[in-house]
Amino acid sequence: MLAITLPLSALGENIYVAQDAKGDGTGSDAANARSLTWLNKATNWATGESKVSAGDTVRFSGTLTNILTVHGSGSNGSPITLFFEPGSKFSAPVIASGSGFINLKSNGWITIDGGTNGLIECTENGTDLANQVSVYGIRATSSIEHVTVQNLTITNLYKRTPFSTTDANRFGVGISLQGSGILVTNCILKGGDTMLSISWSTGVRSNVTLIANTIGQCNHGITIGNFTKNAFLNNLTIANNRIDDLDVWDGHSSIHLDGIIVFNNASDYSGCISNFFIYGNQIGPNIGKINTAGIYIEVSRPPQLDNLRIYNNLFIAASPYSWNNGHLAVAAATNSIIANNTFASSDSHGIGIGFGYGQIKILNNLFYSIRQPISVGAASIWPELESNYNVFYDLKWVGTGAFSFPNYASASWTHWTGRGFEKHSLTNQPILDSQLRLKAIDKVARGKGTNLSGYFTTDKQGNTRPADGAWDIGAFQFVPSDIAAPAKLRIEP
Repeated sequence: MLAITLPLSALGENIYVAQDAKGDGTGSDAANARSLTWLNKATNWATGESKVSAGDTVRFSGTLTNILTVHGSGSNGSPITLFFEPGSKFSAPVIASGSGFINLKSNGWITIDGGTNGLIECTENGTDLANQVSVYGIRATSSIEHVTVQNLTITNLYKRTPFSTTDANRFGVGISLQGSGILVTNCILKGGDTMLSISWSTGVRSNVTLIANTIGQCNHGITIGNFTKNAFLNNLTIANNRIDDLDVWDGHSSIHLDGIIVFNNASDYSGCISNFFIYGNQIGPNIGKINTAGIYIEVSRPPQLDNLRIYNNLFIAASPYSWNNGHLAVAAATNSIIANNTFASSDSHGIGIGFGYGQIKILNNLFYSIRQPISVGAASIWPELESNYNVFYDLKWVGTGAFSFPNYASASWTHWTGRGFEKHSLTNQPILDSQLRLKAIDKVARGKGTNLSGYFTTDKQGNTRPADGAWDIGAFQFVPSDIAAPAKLRIEP
């Protein structure tokens, strides 16, 4: 007879939990749910029947108005799952300052799944509301391993009055985690200072993936960083996220807007972020005026950031906004590449790529109406730089300051190319549609890029790029279904 062995996770209990106990309070279904008070007791997170342990699923029912502290841990192949039943949510006017609606005091192997419409929200915390308090959606106060957050909406943790010139509060964090094996995917995170925060401590951490999230109405979309000595983070991926509507937090000089901000600032310059991939994201167009960068990466020395790959991203700035320190700013890096990104401004504003020093390749990028496409160098240090196969259209400062490098704060196209750069680059107008994809009739960017199959093989939409031969320039590889009449570039405000 064939023996079938089920994984441990399939043998776990389903325990229903509501704000208050229902029916017989056994947790067997929504009508007989256990109370949130029961779930908050540490003694109820233990091995055994009617306890929450590895492989079990806690199913939230209805509206829960108090916070939850997770005291238990799952195991490899048998995580503890916190699942939002349809229509369920954590919702309160406000919670205690510094607290999270869900607080993780656990070793790990936890999955938080919003299901179809799971929600975490404050209803009375914000500029002109009854409370002004710093709160979290999901918070881990120490290092935790193997946490997944998926399919969840976290909103209005701090509802800032748009463009307020008086509100300097930096309140509200959607998800704050630290450790290894972190996955945040398919979440909607809006309304707070920072919507997604990742940190790590001394030692080696790895495998952090933030993918396919919608992030906005915030000061910082994603913040990743630490100040700790000898802290290493390996395999960090930020992919296919949409970050927009930062301008809601515009208005006060103490606030600076960033789509993604990354820093590794140990006082002794130790530690390293390695194998760092940023691809397929869209940042903008509603980016505000008091900002730093679409992506801002700050390290003090090149060895603190190794094998950085930024590709297939779309950076957009709508009038009257522009990125003050670059759509993309990287202080220093080694063994790194910035390729096949599209940078677009509606009225020739802002810096495209700002880079300090180290080893970097800038290839196959499309710059559309950017005031200063590339600015490189720190003091008199010249980077180990390769820049080629790019398209630069509408260089308003082409004769004076379209580029910047050491000893040339305002360098012309002639100065820049005189250093040996852009031998295969062009300044003609690419023909794009309203989504900044290449049109069939384009002859400027189509087939004019170098083949980078050794680094990546698809475009922003997942279309396969040629295995051999020339690539298209920019975030999008042309595909026949995009054939249409040429359209003027238009970026919606």
